[in-house]
Amino acid sequence: MLNQKQSKELEQVLNFTPYADLTDREKSIYLVAARNGYNLGLNHKKQLERIQSKEFGKEIVKVKYVHKNFSKSTSAEALEIGNLIVDKVCALYNVSKEDFVSIKRLTPIVQARSIAINIIKEVLNISLNSISMFIGKRDHTTMIHHIRMKHNKKHIWQDGKRIWEDYEEIKKSL
Repeated sequence: MLNQKQSKELEQVLNFTPYADLTDREKSIYLVAARNGYNLGLNHKKQLERIQSKEFGKEIVKVKYVHKNFSKSTSAEALEIGNLIVDKVCALYNVSKEDFVSIKRLTPIVQARSIAINIIKEVLNISLNSISMFIGKRDHTTMIHHIRMKHNKKHIWQDGKRIWEDYEEIKKSL
């Protein structure tokens, strides 16, 4: 909702010359549209938890890694096991947790995410949205993509690739 200052600014804009000729109905439509746009912007800002900046030509990504959005059906034990899987995958691929949940698409990071997604799905059998909380709040379609890649043995999951050995190694260590 708009605060008092923003409402006052909006009223001033509506009284400005180009908008002065609007009817009361048109002004109320404009006001509702402005409020809706402001609320949509706030919701988008809340969803966007990544802050990107450039420093010395290298991308730095800061990610809030929190478990506040897990579904209520995800138990504490499942959270612990999921975090254990993510930690083991990060250690095996020598990837930091920040990089793991970031938007970076370097091959080792993508492989680590893909292994984690598939193992978490197989071991915990939780919803795709719950899995996405471990992987940096990605869309459920990303989870589907990685599960299908493994199932269809496509892209990074082709036969004979090392990712299969890493997958089995992490699975056995659980």
